[in-house]
Amino acid sequence: MGKCYRKEIVKLISVSDFEGNLIDDWRGEFVNTVGLLGIFKSERKAPGKQYLYYFPNEPEKVMQRYFHTSVGVLTEEDNMICLRSNNI
Repeated sequence: MGKCYRKEIVKLISVSDFEGNLIDDWRGEFVNTVGLLGIFKSERKAPGKQYLYYFPNEPEKVMQRYFHTSVGVLTEEDNMICLRSNNI
């Protein structure tokens, strides 16, 4: 596993492909939730690339849900964090 270099409380607003088309699969259950976003840097498989882990704040749930991305390039603009990866 890589190294977590940043943690943020965020609201997940969308999951989309490269063309901006919204993806409405199991990840859609996380859209519009607030949670903890961990930003990691790959150290071995893809040095210098980043990936994300997202843990929604759901205290009523018995099991903590989460998802993670594949490695990609992280950008930030207009108070938004965006990760572009080859996998959707």
